[in-house]
Amino acid sequence: MNNAPALTLRSITDDDMTAEKALRIGRMIGRSYKTVCIGSDTNPSSRMIKNSLISGVLSAGADVNDADIA
Repeated sequence: MNNAPALTLRSITDDDMTAEKALRIGRMIGRSYKTVCIGSDTNPSSRMIKNSLISGVLSAGADVNDADIA
């Protein structure tokens, strides 16, 4: 099994992480990796951030596995 590096995106307040930032981060990740697995927690803003991150990864040409709530 390949042990790929893990990246955790966290912020102290919802103001720190925006959908636009998540989209840009997703694009950067998608340029570096062919396949990305993305999960989230139950925080109300997590769905928006996760979907933006997934959009960025996909727009960069990478595949995404959605782990849903982890």
